[in-house]
Amino acid sequence: MKLIDTFEILDGVLYSVVFDETSYEGVNEFRRLLNQWTDRDYLTDYFLRNKKQLQSEFWNEVINGHPYDLVEVPNAVNLTIEESAEFEEEILGLANGKAGRGLEKIFIPLHKEIRKESEKHEFKAYGIFENSWLRFYAIEIEGIYFISGGGIKLTKKMEDSEGLSVELEKLKKVYDYLFINPDIDPDLLMKIEG
Repeated sequence: MKLIDTFEILDGVLYSVVFDETSYEGVNEFRRLLNQWTDRDYLTDYFLRNKKQLQSEFWNEVINGHPYDLVEVPNAVNLTIEESAEFEEEILGLANGKAGRGLEKIFIPLHKEIRKESEKHEFKAYGIFENSWLRFYAIEIEGIYFISGGGIKLTKKMEDSEGLSVELEKLKKVYDYLFINPDIDPDLLMKIEG
């Protein structure tokens, strides 16, 4: 998977990357994920494949108020669709400086403990519902966020949730693109160095 482009969501504040993955159809990561999170067929298939994690005591308690009251797939689909719309609105509002707040209010460090330089720039944003399973991942540089991907996180560790282990690789690719082997549009570089 190769990073092939950046897409401006809000000039000088929020960008999303585009990878050459065939199944992504050239769509930037921000839009690709929001499309997935509102696609009933995709979500139904996802939650059916991950029913064991969805119906864990943790999610049963969060969604239904009791650890043994199983979360039903249609309920999970509806909650995800509802939250994704509000999540998009919140991120775009913060990117626009809504109520004098910025993206730093929603993007928090991905790692509790920083072990290497690149980890200082890796951030995550949780969906807006308490204990949300929606995530965006981004690299931050000089207050500008580059969304590298995201997904649905039903487990404690990223590596244990379907599709999220690749998100660490995508974060590294975006970090390398910005810091190690910059191949950045000169206009974008001026905004970063700005």
